[in-house]
Amino acid sequence: MVISKHASARMQSRSIPLDVVMKVLEYGRDVHYSEAELVVVGRHEIRAARKYGLDLSDCAGVHV
Repeated sequence: MVISKHASARMQSRSIPLDVVMKVLEYGRDVHYSEAELVVVGRHEIRAARKYGLDLSDCAGVHV
């Protein structure tokens, strides 16, 4: 995966590791906001993933 300079700077400033971004992109839900497409992990996704033995708690509230 290629991370843009802008995304890399934002990840660093927010202390979000690459593995968290990858999990959000893999397991998050798509949200369309204005003209943007976001992928987010919230309580529902965390709860649903737990049923399959996957811990997404470190992704809570992360928007990509």
